[in-house]
Amino acid sequence: MSDELEITPDDIQPYVAIGPTKDLSVTVHKSTFDAGYILAFIVVILLAMAIIILLFVYMQQQTGTDIPDDLVYEPYPYNQDVNLGGVRSRGDGYVTTEYSDLYAGYPFGKNGSNYTNEQSCLNAQHTQWNDIESKCQCIEPYFGSLCTLEQHDERYYAVGIPNEEHLKMNVLVDTLSVGKSFPVIDNPKKVTNSKNFNKKEQKNKQSCSQLCDDDDECQGFIYHSPGYCSLLSGDVIVPENNSIPYNPEINSTLYMKHHRLDKIINNLHFEHRIFLGLYKNSFPKRYWLESSTPYYQQLQPRKVYQIGFIPHFIRMYDQYQGIYALKRFNLEHVNELLSECESNTSQSCYLHKVGKELSVPESWSEYLPIYVMYF
Repeated sequence: MSDELEITPDDIQPYVAIGPTKDLSVTVHKSTFDAGYILAFIVVILLAMAIIILLFVYMQQQTGTDIPDDLVYEPYPYNQDVNLGGVRSRGDGYVTTEYSDLYAGYPFGKNGSNYTNEQSCLNAQHTQWNDIESKCQCIEPYFGSLCTLEQHDERYYAVGIPNEEHLKMNVLVDTLSVGKSFPVIDNPKKVTNSKNFNKKEQKNKQSCSQLCDDDDECQGFIYHSPGYCSLLSGDVIVPENNSIPYNPEINSTLYMKHHRLDKIINNLHFEHRIFLGLYKNSFPKRYWLESSTPYYQQLQPRKVYQIGFIPHFIRMYDQYQGIYALKRFNLEHVNELLSECESNTSQSCYLHKVGKELSVPESWSEYLPIYVMYF
């Protein structure tokens, strides 16, 4: 006979002792222990998931790195800084593309390229068929693969296509013209339904940009083909929750005076939005459509942003003050930080007061990133 003890399933007791020692343990049925173990495991997993979700929401609230989708648009595959369609005038009603942005970065094909045969070319507007080269060409001042884009004087920047009903602007006069900036062969339709329309202007032989040039108050114009424009004076202000979208395949309607090398249109403003740049030339040309770049950041009030540069240039229409810090903070910390900033005892806090020049400490460049909020 074998001395080994044979254990059968009937000998296994359906109970489990739980505790650090025999004296400090309790005995429970095995089925109860199994159910409790599974339940405890599920509770632990759910708590871990809840903590992760709460941390994610907290971080999103503390660092406002995103601008609402309705204010920022996906960039097109071309250089957004160019003044697409802008050309220099020769003074004779025609244009030269030398030193112009007419075709710079234009990704949609050469002039008239969408029309591959004579019949389709002749059926389109602003086109003519070149028998010698057997191709379709745009009639000046039109360009683009469909010959639907209209050139403009490069001294005016094609800002985009705003919702005109929402813009805050001063209209000098609504008038007919021979085109945006250069003579248009097609006869403009008569447009007389504006309250500011002046019948005497119907005989005007100048373009919108020429009319604006002749008026010292004029800072830009809104143009609607064919040959109808509104001359603008003073500032153009874009209200909160509005923007000026831009599409290089569609003619812009808002054009404003600018220097071709200047990154900022000085009399274009956006309410309740703050724009920071390492320098002025760090701004994208259509900066209101960009949330951030390595040396530029768009902000909304009362949101904390993390930035990786020391800003030297700010563009802001409203009267906000900003608080900068070396450490992450949130709205609950603002009063404490303000006390530190105003006491001049903190080396890790800077207050940009209303009406004062922006002067974030240069020494902070050794401690990037920094955190900023305007309120």
